[in-house]
Parts: sequence; structure tokens; C-alpha cells
Amino acid sequence: MQMKTVKWLVIVLVIIGSTALTIWQVKISHASNPRITSPLETSTNPSEESKGNEAVKTVYFPNLIPNPGFEKDVDKDLIPDFWKFESFEQKEDLLISTAVAHKGKKSISIGGKGVWYCTVKDIEPHKYYLFSFWVKRDGWKDDEYPTIQIFDKKMYLNELFSWNAWIRMSWYMNSEELQQTEIKLMNPGMSHRIYFDDIELIKYDIDLILPEDSAVLNTTLPEFVWRIPDDDKIIEMKIELSRTDDFKDKIVLSTLNAMGSSFKIKKKLDAGNWYWRIKAYKNNNMITSSETRSFSVKSDPFPIGIYGATEDVFGELKEAGFNCVLASSTIDYVLSAKENGLKCIVRIPGKNKKKGMNIRIKEMIDTNNILCWYLDDEPEGRGISPMLIWKWGNYIHSFDENQLTGLALLRSKKASDYGDAVDVLMVDPYPIPRRPMTWLSDSIDESSMSMSSKGKQVWAVIQAFGWSYIRDSAILRNAENPTFEEERCLTYLAIVHGVKGILYYTYRGGKYKIKDFPEHWNDVKKIASELNILSPVLTAPDSNPSLNTQISAVDANGEPAIHWLFKDIGCELLNGSKLFNLLRKDKESGKQASAIVDGKTVRFIIAVNVINTSVDAAFHSEQLQGNNAYVLFEGRNIKINNGRIKDHFKPYEVHVYVMEPEYTP
Repeated sequence: MQMKTVKWLVIVLVIIGSTALTIWQVKISHASNPRITSPLETSTNPSEESKGNEAVKTVYFPNLIPNPGFEKDVDKDLIPDFWKFESFEQKEDLLISTAVAHKGKKSISIGGKGVWYCTVKDIEPHKYYLFSFWVKRDGWKDDEYPTIQIFDKKMYLNELFSWNAWIRMSWYMNSEELQQTEIKLMNPGMSHRIYFDDIELIKYDIDLILPEDSAVLNTTLPEFVWRIPDDDKIIEMKIELSRTDDFKDKIVLSTLNAMGSSFKIKKKLDAGNWYWRIKAYKNNNMITSSETRSFSVKSDPFPIGIYGATEDVFGELKEAGFNCVLASSTIDYVLSAKENGLKCIVRIPGKNKKKGMNIRIKEMIDTNNILCWYLDDEPEGRGISPMLIWKWGNYIHSFDENQLTGLALLRSKKASDYGDAVDVLMVDPYPIPRRPMTWLSDSIDESSMSMSSKGKQVWAVIQAFGWSYIRDSAILRNAENPTFEEERCLTYLAIVHGVKGILYYTYRGGKYKIKDFPEHWNDVKKIASELNILSPVLTAPDSNPSLNTQISAVDANGEPAIHWLFKDIGCELLNGSKLFNLLRKDKESGKQASAIVDGKTVRFIIAVNVINTSVDAAFHSEQLQGNNAYVLFEGRNIKINNGRIKDHFKPYEVHVYVMEPEYTP
């Protein structure tokens, strides 16, 4: 009984020892699939995965070593083709059976003092190469180590102090001035035999996969995918993004090869053209840089929303050009909006009843239809602290860090306090009839100073109601709804001053219902339709040209009465859009002289008269090329004379100019 127990114990110990040896030999592959696995899942034995890696190496990262596995021996002389040897005492022991080979049927060995060597051609000077091989030594003795030579450098392998197992060794090496090199595998006369197999010399390149060159992306959060040579060392991969191909101003994103060969950014990119490349670093030394590629981003739709909408009007809102609503915080409301193609700005459900609130929030997020979480409405007037707002925002971000949080703010001087607590400030001054239009733009500018440097957004809440229907006040008793000109002026003034979203207040609020005023409701819908058409332009980054102006009047601040914004947009971002189709239709009908569809870059000027007086204005810039500018939504052309445009603005009038495009050479 005791003998049987001892016998089984020995068997168990052998199995454990074998397993431990396998774990000790483990080689962690850097696969293109970033699935997280336990290191123990990886083995040194050839597998389907390793075969796939071999195929990738062959196609994208060719091994420059001739006959790297020593399998080819055409003349049957026991000497692998392309390889030579020096100072071997027993030639018949040079080639080894599959029992000793790392992979395949053969390896090379050296018993005593000797050298195997081969010549490698097609080396590119001043490039980094990944040099690797598998090595196994039969025994161990102090101060006995093999030596290798490559790129005229000898390396003493004193880190190889294990034996009786195949070990992979690798280095990143610069080719310096060489165009070819001799690789030598040397046994300096150790008291035991050493074996080599599967030698690799691969130029360390980065093969970019996604985004494809010149791709147009429908997401502002693109994923970058690449291939690199397979290795078990940790490499830092730095993705560089820039709006220009010289990368003077760039965003640098860092990851490790151990985390996979893909990276999805978390911060949204602006719409427009981008350039990207990847650089690989080891110990802060750059190993290689990829080619430079370009892609274009079609931004998320510009938010065009309205407060207080009921579910029965969702279809009408979508048809009019709206794409989001702010009202009820129920799951049914959110799902109904989704069915009609509308995103939701929602308040936290059950904010005053915390029991079960996390479940309700998770349900909302799972609808994938939340544009922004509305944390509070004008908290500065009710003594709600920025810290409390921040805590609610942090609570939402604990579910999903990409969820936007926002609040409405009336007093823009408080933006510096509340801007730190949210992702979006919704500025809501309502100037009509007692305040100048520039109350809105001044509030936007002051709020933007507190938000833009943090990569956050300012949206504008546009007055779409008459004060007399909201507040019982002698001062506001005769305050009617804004006129079409006033409504449009406020909307485009906000855009000119850089807002990233427009909301209208309100479809319904208190006793006010906008549908009780059909003409006014039609005005708001018409403006929303214009914004929907202009969406590709509104989401494109602002341009900053040298634009000289001559304007015949000033606003309430003593500034020129015409406020303007210059926009550049690549034609590829217009393709298939409502704006593209409108421009093409107007061109075919003869209304438009500009051949928009054939160009490379289209330039827009949005200009707004902020006063209740007619104004003449002129714009001059070297960037205003071509013969004509088309006035969008008006069906007319005006001449461009030596980079100069002249036009007349009625009270509160808005003009949107489309320049003839810059053509591809």
C-alpha cells in the first residue's frame, strides 16, 4: 500500500513539474485580438494561433533569414541550405531530430567550440529590426555562455542560465549603415551542447489597418487598428492625431502592445479632416514610425431640440428638423422618442426618491437614446451649489463616463462656478422685448470662456415664447412671441458665437402652448429645418481667416452690428447630406452659380444683423476666391470682386453665404 502511494506521488510530482516547466517557458503573444486572457492560456507549443501569427508575419512582416527553421537541405549533406559552419568536431551531430527541434523536424546544434552563420541581404540602413531565436542548452556551468553576432555587434548571452527547455530570446537592433549583415550563432567551447531554431530577423514596421486612408467616418469616436511584429516584450505605442500633415499641433494617445492592436478614443474628435500615425517606443527610444494616413470625421448631429414636447408631436418634430427633446424622464417617453428618431435630454429619474434610482438610470442608458442628462435648471438662482451638481454628474458618470451632463444657466457670470460641474452649459437668457439681442451672445461668450478650455460645450436655449403668456407682470403684459426675424436672429447669433447645440423654449410650459400660435410655430419649425440642413456645417470646426469688414452701424455694445462666422468644410463631408442635395438642386435649377459638388473645400460665412435697423456690410479676404457667392435659403447669387462681398441686411436679417469651392489640383 505504501509503495503504491509513493508511486502515485511520484507520478503527480512529475506532472506538476512538467506543468511548472511549461509555465516557466510561457511566451505571451501580442495578438491583434485584444481579448484579455490569463497568461497561463498561452503555450510555447505550436497551435492554430501560432500558425495564424506565422501567416501574418509572412505577409506583413517577412522574415529576412534564409531557411530560418533549418528544414531545407536540398543536397542532403546535413547542412541546412544557406547556412555554413566552422570548427565542428563531429559533423554527424550537427542536425538534430524532432525530439530536440523547437518546431518542425530539425534544429542546429554546437557541441564544443563552433559557429553557425549565414548572410542576410536587403537590410535597410538606420532601421530597427526585431531579431529573435529559440535556444536550448543541455546543461549548465558557471561562466559558460553562448555568443551571437548581428549588425557587427557581439552579444554575450549571460541571461541564458536555464537549461533543458527551449527559450525565446529577442532584441530590437538598429541596422546603422549596413545593407546586409552576417548572423553568427556561437558556442565558445562550453562543456555542454547548445541548440538553435526558428531564427527571425524582421524589420519593425507598423501596418495601419483602420481607419483606411481617406476614409469618411460617421463617428466622432473612431477606433484605430494596426499590426506589429509579434514579440513578448512590452512596447509603448503612441498614436498621433493632427488637423495638419506636419503634426505641429497634435494629440498623442498612448497604449501598450500588451493591450492589443487597437485603441478606441474616449474624447470626441471635431468634424473635418484628420491625419494620424503611430510611433513605437522601447525605453523611450523610438523604434519606428508608421506611414501617415488621413481620414475625415462626420460629427454627431448638431443638437436641435425643444423643451416640453409631448409624445403625440414627436413625428411632427422629426419631420420639421428637430432631433432631440427635453421633457419627461420616464422610460416610455425615451423609447417613444427613439422610435421617432429623437434623442432625449432627461432629468435624473426619481432624484428625490433614491430607492431604485440606479436601476432606472441604467434602464435609461440601455436605451442608447440619451443625448444629455439635465442635472438642474438655473441652479444659481436657487442656491444649488456647484459641488452638489458635480456629485450628481459624477454619479451619472459612474454608470458610463461618456454620458453627457448639463444644466441651464441664466447668469453667465456664474459659468466659472458651474462649468466645472457639467459637460454642457445651456445658456438661457430671453431678451425679447426688453433687452438687446446681444444679451444672448454676451452670455454665450462669457460662458464659453469657462468651458472651451476644458473641452466642454455651450448650448443656447432660444426664446420661443412671449413673456405675457408666461408671467403675470405689468411690464411684460404686451410682450408677444418673437417675430420670425427675431427668432432667426437669436438662433444664428448663437451659432455665430460658437454654440454646439440649439434648444427652443418651449413647446409647452405652464399655460403656454406654442401650437396655440400656428404662425409662430411654423416660424420655429422653418428655422429648425434650416439648421437640420446646415448640420454638416454647424458641426465642422470654426475657421479663423483674416476677414476685413466694413459695417454701417453698431450694436448696443458699440460693436459692428453684423456678427459673423467663417466656416470651411470638406466636400466629402457634404456628400449625401440634405445640404448637398439642396445645393445640387439649386444649381440645376439655375439659382446657384457655384459648382459645389465638384470642389474640395467649401467656405461659408454666416452673418447676422443684431439690431432693428437696416445695415450695409462688406467682407473682404484673400480666402474669398471665385466669382460668386450663393446666398443659401434665398436663391440668389452675389458677386465676389477681388475677394470682396457687399450685401444689405434688413433689421435682424441673417445671410448664409456659400463660396465657390477650392478645386482639387
